[in-house]
Amino acid sequence: MTRMLIRAATAEDAFVAAAGGADLIEAWMPGPTPHRAVTRAIRAAFPGTLRLRVEASARHHGVVETVVSLGADEIALPHAAIGEARAILDAMAPPTRPVGLVAILSAEDDLLAPLAALAGRADAVVLDVPGGGRLIDVAAIARLDAFARACREAGLPFGFAGGLEAPDVARLLVLRPDLLGFDVALRRDHHPERGLDPEALEAIRALIPCESASRDREVAPARGETDRIFVHDFIVFLSIGAYQAERGVRQRVRFSVDAEVRRPAEPPVDMRGVFSYDIIIETIRVLAERPHVTFVETLAEELAVSLLAYSQIRVVTVKVEKLDVIEGSVGIVIRRDRARASNTASPSKTAGAA
Repeated sequence: MTRMLIRAATAEDAFVAAAGGADLIEAWMPGPTPHRAVTRAIRAAFPGTLRLRVEASARHHGVVETVVSLGADEIALPHAAIGEARAILDAMAPPTRPVGLVAILSAEDDLLAPLAALAGRADAVVLDVPGGGRLIDVAAIARLDAFARACREAGLPFGFAGGLEAPDVARLLVLRPDLLGFDVALRRDHHPERGLDPEALEAIRALIPCESASRDREVAPARGETDRIFVHDFIVFLSIGAYQAERGVRQRVRFSVDAEVRRPAEPPVDMRGVFSYDIIIETIRVLAERPHVTFVETLAEELAVSLLAYSQIRVVTVKVEKLDVIEGSVGIVIRRDRARASNTASPSKTAGAA
């Protein structure tokens, strides 16, 4: 389940974050020594997990010891400082209560090289953009997917931050992050110096499934009329085919997807009222980065299963076509729905689909 992090600058921010359902908050330490009164007020206003983010070296002015004394549950540090921070925590006497160490990686740097050194030292990793940039502008979805897979292989929970806005949520949830972090998008008029806007927080909180909401959806299946969201004729290059000669050769594959989604009770006014077609597009892009897929049938099934994981979708039709086999195309069309998960492939499957 993906948790929602909100950056808090004041006790009022922390109070709004708590009321709005934030899973954890992050307070920045602009220098090696935090403003103790402000930090304690933030701690008092937020009953959940408090993370203090430090930009200085872990050994600078006893920063780790200071963060622990202020009641923080987690310390976020540049990834290069995690080793020394871990050593300080382990050496503190008497032993402290458990404090998590979160490594901050810049999306502008190599995303994979630091992970081996962080395994066993960091408790989590967050990919961010220094200087207030937007993560989506800096790193393409395929690069983020590679980072996500590498984190899972290393056993490291991971999250994304960096100028995230409401439309980014759907595309990043495709990668199943453990955390999404927000700041300016939740502030009044999107101004970094203003307080949190409860309405903006509510709108984005609703886009990130909660565990309790997930259970509610499972026991209360969707009913009523549907609308159709579609992505047609989306062409990507991927390695696919049953023949040995096709391995390692990226060829054109065209996707067309129609998803029947629950019709909203009222015309949508923000992202809460729509199912974003970005989810379909980014799911396809992630699948396209697989090392090799033998059959289009497999590709279509995986795409359908991924999309049906979203509770808004009642029925999905997936068409996958290989374009470089003949002058036309070969492929498959499948239709899957919740009520008949054991559906077989559509009769429109063509010969030579592999």
